[in-house]
Amino acid sequence: MGVVASDHGLVALPSRALIGRSSSCHVRLEDRTVSAEHAVLAYVRGRWSLRDLGSRNGTRVDGTLLKAGERIELNRGASIECGSSAMKLVEDGAPGPAVVRPDGSVIESGGSVLAMPSPETPLATVVQGGGGWVVELADGVKPFVDGDTFEINGESWRALAPNDESADVRSTVQPLETPLVLARLTLEFFSSRDEEFVEVLLREPNQRISARAANYLLMVLARERAADAQLPDADRGWVYSSDLAKKLSFDLERLNVEVFRARSALSTLGVVDAGRIIERRAVTRQLRLGTERFVLPESRPASHSPNE
Repeated sequence: MGVVASDHGLVALPSRALIGRSSSCHVRLEDRTVSAEHAVLAYVRGRWSLRDLGSRNGTRVDGTLLKAGERIELNRGASIECGSSAMKLVEDGAPGPAVVRPDGSVIESGGSVLAMPSPETPLATVVQGGGGWVVELADGVKPFVDGDTFEINGESWRALAPNDESADVRSTVQPLETPLVLARLTLEFFSSRDEEFVEVLLREPNQRISARAANYLLMVLARERAADAQLPDADRGWVYSSDLAKKLSFDLERLNVEVFRARSALSTLGVVDAGRIIERRAVTRQLRLGTERFVLPESRPASHSPNE
């Protein structure tokens, strides 16, 4: 994520951030030499850039005055002057989902899953949905829109969401090797006879990765999906959160923790769309396994083991 530092502190940047005196600006400068909308920072084609918006007192980058409307690419550490106010680009990473806490500090996603208020207590989770980023709250699933606010435990949190262009850029600057995506992976479940121990192998051509978090939950959801094989794909495997929690002997808070752990485990392993491993329905509070590519213990020969 991009971050600028000024006399007012650190500001985490969305994919497009206005700089100026206006209350609508993301980087707000209370300085009469700064125009209401002075300049704009944007993440384009894998780089942060700055464009002057025809400001009254000008914009400088590392001492060089920009022409009105001129865009310049920035390097990490670049010095930015708007009027008589100065700031520095101290971080130049790609924008990802982040949230502003009630105290004004920022939580940034370290992968494709973001938990609030903490990974230990994921009362709300930001993940990639079918049409972009979404936030899963106690009262349903909503689009994760930059600048929107939502409540957790009676406190207001604010979304810092990447736009579609920056999401596309992130995909083009992945390492040259093919990134791991759910559509290419097969989940193979192995369990002890009493199912106290469950292992999941993620297989794709030339890949095998072992994941060991929230595996029993994933296996139960895989069985629900397998039991609905006769239904259309859109209807397979959905189970009410309350019914699933009861089956697992969890309360709903513990269920949310296990959902987060399952997604986080895949994200840590490099699965770029790990949030989609468990899908949610916004209104009915149902969830299901987000893939049909799985092999259950009961569907393979008893002699088959994870090492084969």
